[in-house]
Amino acid sequence: MGLSLVELSRKTGVSVAQLWRIERKVKAPSLRIELLLMRNLGIGPRKLRLLLGSAGRRAGTAGKKRPVAALPARFLKWRLSRGLTLNALARRLDLPVTTIWRFERGVGPRKNELGNRLRKLMSR
Repeated sequence: MGLSLVELSRKTGVSVAQLWRIERKVKAPSLRIELLLMRNLGIGPRKLRLLLGSAGRRAGTAGKKRPVAALPARFLKWRLSRGLTLNALARRLDLPVTTIWRFERGVGPRKNELGNRLRKLMSR
């Protein structure tokens, strides 16, 4: 479509933060936001689901195993839900802040050891 998050935010009235979370698949859009996006982008529900990928609503996905690639997005959501900053979490895990930042964004190589440490932390 060629719109930045800021331009799309202005056009739809949805905050940049919410659009960022939807784009990164941290949060699925509400029905209201889906309707705003469809109306302002001039697209239908099928095209919107294609654009949103797995963040969009899909029937019959409850209880299915999440793909490994979803771990960074779930981890970011978990960290934010607990009000942890990157610095606080880095100190807690004895890791550089950049390592956690890269992991949350799916950038760089993923190491099993880091993934295992983060899974253990999230299960507490």
